[in-house]
Amino acid sequence: MGMSWSWIKQAEEVGIFSQGGGRILDIGSSNLYSITAADARHFVQRFNGSPQSNLDEFAARMERGSGYDPVRGGLNEAFVGELFEEAGFGYDAVDIADGYKTTIIDFNKEQMPKKMTGAYDVVINCGTTEHILNQLNSFRNIHDAAKVGGYICHQLPAIGFLDHGYFCYTGRFFFDLAGYNDYEIVGFWFDGGVGQESVYSSVNSYSKYFPVLKTVIERGNTEEREKRLSGLGIPTVSINIFYRKKSDKPFMGTVETSTSVGNIPATITKGYETSGSPSEQSDAELMRKFFNEDFYMLNNPAAGDYPAGAIQHFIDVGWKIDADPTPGFSTLGYLEANTDVAETGMNPFLHYIRHGIQEGRGWSKPRDS
Repeated sequence: MGMSWSWIKQAEEVGIFSQGGGRILDIGSSNLYSITAADARHFVQRFNGSPQSNLDEFAARMERGSGYDPVRGGLNEAFVGELFEEAGFGYDAVDIADGYKTTIIDFNKEQMPKKMTGAYDVVINCGTTEHILNQLNSFRNIHDAAKVGGYICHQLPAIGFLDHGYFCYTGRFFFDLAGYNDYEIVGFWFDGGVGQESVYSSVNSYSKYFPVLKTVIERGNTEEREKRLSGLGIPTVSINIFYRKKSDKPFMGTVETSTSVGNIPATITKGYETSGSPSEQSDAELMRKFFNEDFYMLNNPAAGDYPAGAIQHFIDVGWKIDADPTPGFSTLGYLEANTDVAETGMNPFLHYIRHGIQEGRGWSKPRDS
């Protein structure tokens, strides 16, 4: 993952960094590319009125470490988090590997930890989610990390990148994502258009593992169709979109129906017309057997105005503020007594119903009670 100085400048022009001192979450600990010492120094001074005394030395190190060659790639000796922190921003990263100020989280399986939920003014995804199989969970985690009024910024592959990751993205996907989640689009552009990649890039890479792919390569040298395809030079193009998160509604996935011929049953469409994803709706049905709505409404009057009802309020909001779903269950006490559950970011009451009862788990009296 990496973030170029030109991209940071464009983000600044859109107004993403207009509030100095905010908190930034980097989805994947990003290296910094192609910044000059002068640009590093000026960026820091724009946002930090009291930079460190050795700012010139810092700026020179950023220039050296961010060197990038179109053929050999980057030196990877400067992190974008260093630049943001020097400019007075708070910075965190999440990744599956160690990196600068990085919390290890597997977006294929894990939810955003509670302490990182709704905590960030800017969430940046520069070339990370295309490497993750679980797209639904990835974009839900990104949504959950952003504050209401905060920005979500994506720079991801659109065309080419044929042996780079798992996915390329379309404008349709990002525009639908904005519509379903009530995001304001504050910036959008394509970038790139260079490169001459082969459609057989990944075939060549994997042919030593799957012998049948060698015959595909051989056909590329003899058969007319394959020769024509192998001669194509595919450019690499990235898609850039910046959202502003307008409300605290829970993340909603998208459903793409443009090629659907028959009628789509209500069992499918219902999950996209109400608050919460289909998986969260099934969670609500499970909780209904245990949830004490009168107790919850008495202690959380704001739930009365929640369009999807009290149970969904607890799923989306309540447990994150340590609200209790019944008189006999302590949300905070369960998390304090079961730190492994707290680390997963899973709803504690749902964990208790699905696993804790069978495992004989209990809860402590909360420390602040």
